[in-house]
Amino acid sequence: MADIFLSYAREDVAKAKLLALALENQGWSVFWDRSSIQVGHDVDEVIELAIERTGCMIVGWSSAAKHSDWVRGEATIGRERRILLPILFELVDPPIAFRAVHTEDFSNWRGDSNDPAFVALCNAIRQRLGQTHAGFDASISEVQTTQTAEFDLPEKLKRGKLALGLAVATALIIGVVFYDFYSVLNRAPDGVDTSVLESSKNNPLTPSSEKSPLLNGPVQLVNPEPAQLLVTQKDSEKTPSSIKQPEMITIPAGEFWMGSAEEDPKASEDEKPRHKVKLGAFSIGKYEVTQAEFAAFVKANGYDAFGCRVSNGSEFAMNAESNWQNPGFILNDTSPVVCVSYEDAVAYIRWLNAKTTGGYRLPSEAEWEYAARAGSTSDFFWGNADAEQYAWFSDNSDGKTLAVNDARIKPNAFGLYHMVGNVWEWVRDCYTGNYVNTPKDGTAWEPKECEHRVLRGGSWETYRAYLRSALRYWETFGHRSSNIGFRLAQDLP
Repeated sequence: MADIFLSYAREDVAKAKLLALALENQGWSVFWDRSSIQVGHDVDEVIELAIERTGCMIVGWSSAAKHSDWVRGEATIGRERRILLPILFELVDPPIAFRAVHTEDFSNWRGDSNDPAFVALCNAIRQRLGQTHAGFDASISEVQTTQTAEFDLPEKLKRGKLALGLAVATALIIGVVFYDFYSVLNRAPDGVDTSVLESSKNNPLTPSSEKSPLLNGPVQLVNPEPAQLLVTQKDSEKTPSSIKQPEMITIPAGEFWMGSAEEDPKASEDEKPRHKVKLGAFSIGKYEVTQAEFAAFVKANGYDAFGCRVSNGSEFAMNAESNWQNPGFILNDTSPVVCVSYEDAVAYIRWLNAKTTGGYRLPSEAEWEYAARAGSTSDFFWGNADAEQYAWFSDNSDGKTLAVNDARIKPNAFGLYHMVGNVWEWVRDCYTGNYVNTPKDGTAWEPKECEHRVLRGGSWETYRAYLRSALRYWETFGHRSSNIGFRLAQDLP
């Protein structure tokens, strides 16, 4: 396989080609032209194999690359493997998860092999590949590559982006560094806490009132929906309705280790520190919220949820005409609802609580991981079993979601389906770059200032590595994508 894997957005193909040719002239092989993949070969498999076997990954950041799920995903793998060398095809701020990584400025590079930025990149490549070359003077650019691939911001970027530099410096001082979702779970000893599983029962629930002010008080959305959606109703006025309510499963009280071990080489900082969480009993949806369930809400309110990032086969892009009914693949009533933002999920929950005996909410991140693990401590809740029996992901999805009750997928030990794969699931927590200050009692992390909400579980388009129980991702409140949905939780009476 190639010495170097070059990741870029298709809008930057001309710049990528120029760089690839220059690197090949230095004697390296470069994987960059995906159109050369032979007919009949699985594109995902070829790319995944190329990444696994390469010794160095270059990511070219630009406005387009920042919004490409493929580029961000590939960059995350490169960072996890300690082979990432990011550059700027445009003078933009890299995604939050990569702003602490030294990034060479190639925004004005025109192919000159003597350009200091190119020389510095070549030196860094040689360090990644374990090579030396007397023809280059490393003093031209001090490239101090650490094992974790973390650097100071480049001087040129600091000069052009003073405000960003100060913000990053402040963040480093207080120890809050944000990382991308494509981080991975630690590998703890395999095993299952049978005392937890034996106390799990699938009992009918008598929902209690939701305790969260977010869902019981007036909802303050980032982009407020029409006022009639933000209904409030006293518990005494609520009466049982004919609305089909989600099937819920009781999750027993218990404790578990959340996150990844400090010494785990595959883990990212946002999974640390690994910590013990003790939770009370609660209930969670047996399935993800379905098309039919969300459709009842839309029909009752005339809810407008257009504009969604959909896949074109190689990356996700915004389509103003796409929505939860038209995500780019065929759906049915039992398909998980997709193209729903955090705001959409909250609006649905408020409506459902107003029309029923109430108490529904999003699970906290700790509740989600506890429920997903179902007593397991292995990377995947199914241990060494075949992943395709338990998850709907890139290897078996054929580019679309699967009905939540499809018999091809088995539940975890708690009886929950699609806790990983099928769709990313919104949880209640605000995203934070580590677990230092997060609650240890299973409640959600909800500070006064919150820019991003957490997503968990991977989806139909993610690789197997992203199905690990501790993997974290985040997006803005209003983000809609054809690989994002949600499931509900409840407090027990």
